[in-house]
Amino acid sequence: MRNSTTSAISAHAYRWVGAIAAASLLTIPSICSALDVVSHTLKPSTPGPNQDVVVSLESYTADLGTSHIVWYVDGAPKGEGNGMMKFTAQTKDLGQKTTITAIIITSGGARIDHSIVLLPLYVDLLWQADGYVPPFYKGKALPSSYSKVRFAAFPFSKSGSNDPSAFAYTWYIKRVSKVGDGLGANSVVVAAPRENLSQNVSVDVTGADGEGQGSANLDLKSVSPYLVFYEFAPLLGLRLEQAIKDAWPSEPDQTMIRAVPYNMSTTDIAAGKTRITWTIGGATTANGPDPLEISVGGTSGSRTVGVNLIDLANAFQSARGQFILTSAPSN
Repeated sequence: MRNSTTSAISAHAYRWVGAIAAASLLTIPSICSALDVVSHTLKPSTPGPNQDVVVSLESYTADLGTSHIVWYVDGAPKGEGNGMMKFTAQTKDLGQKTTITAIIITSGGARIDHSIVLLPLYVDLLWQADGYVPPFYKGKALPSSYSKVRFAAFPFSKSGSNDPSAFAYTWYIKRVSKVGDGLGANSVVVAAPRENLSQNVSVDVTGADGEGQGSANLDLKSVSPYLVFYEFAPLLGLRLEQAIKDAWPSEPDQTMIRAVPYNMSTTDIAAGKTRITWTIGGATTANGPDPLEISVGGTSGSRTVGVNLIDLANAFQSARGQFILTSAPSN
């Protein structure tokens, strides 16, 4: 049984031999470094700042399982072993590079150098739905069933270019269906899910030179379109400050009413793909120059004013509403 002194000497000798072996790798000619014989995958594929990432090496031409592999992080040796095809490192702060290098010595004595640069990016993901809202509306149009929604990604790094066209993008729905990719493709248009359902939209971003990784995602949920009636006054314009409720008094002369179909497809309305039907007192009336507006009045009493909107290009979008208009007799 070895004593403690012998064990200490053996451990010291092992470290010394390991150091010599690592240093000797630097003197072996890199005869394969120019060949694309080794690739890698990252897990996660787009690591964020100060996050652990597992690097896995792959090759179809070199037997990595019988090769001696030494791993370096920013030039400092961090691990080695035969067949050591996986290595865990940690990224730095946003915009700071981490260079991981694997020096591979095959069983035949060939050397392969493979480097990976990790540069965490922050990605701001914005979206805009093709939904109808009135002029000067302070809110945001929301997606409705199968309406079009445009996503745009804006990567940011503390160093280097932040020009969106300088990055490559890959877009996914639910991380399964690829819906767009390419250099400078920082936006994509997707169809919103059915009403009250949600779907995850994500994007992976990398630098055009392979440096810089980032990702972002969000859950997009559809809502039901709805109608709100407003009075259109000749001098004040559309009176958004006061919506027309169930019963609305009007003057004996004509009153202009506008129906605002919140969150219905703006494109389909503008293209005439939405059927708009107005009724007064239960009878269908002809649309005016603007199909979302109607002029009523001229008689006393109460009448029910209603409108029905059906998107002919998207059967899942529709909205309807009605109110009672009351007019006092003129003196």
